[in-house]
Amino acid sequence: RSVTVNGWKIIATNAQYAHTPGIEQVAHDAWLDQELMDGKSSRMPMIVMNHIPPFADSLLESDSYNNLPSAGRIDYLEKMVSAGVRFHLSGHLHRTLKREYGRMPILNPEVTCRSFDSRPLGFRILKIYSEGGVYTWEYVSVT
Repeated sequence: RSVTVNGWKIIATNAQYAHTPGIEQVAHDAWLDQELMDGKSSRMPMIVMNHIPPFADSLLESDSYNNLPSAGRIDYLEKMVSAGVRFHLSGHLHRTLKREYGRMPILNPEVTCRSFDSRPLGFRILKIYSEGGVYTWEYVSVT
């Protein structure tokens, strides 16, 4: 699904298809390609969200439950960067991480349930101040 909010195209994907190849993955990938192409052609800044991050700690890490399969990981990230995606937001890890691929931040916020990095429970608010990438990522406690 995708929505437009304040001039930004926000695309929510289903990363689970990357772990279960089949007809659903093919259809999902075609849909995502079209969404990215539409966003790029309209010159609309984009945010992509999915549950499983492209990688947890290192771009070349081994395949695991915590990342997208290495066979398509770099192609996926290159597709995001080529389309002009400004931010990639993920969950799944239950730990807070801030990484980049190219100039695209990949952000995993705190959680509101069990934390695996001993951080307090909470969430983050992403405030974007310009299309050029100036942003803050503010922690909000729930405890």
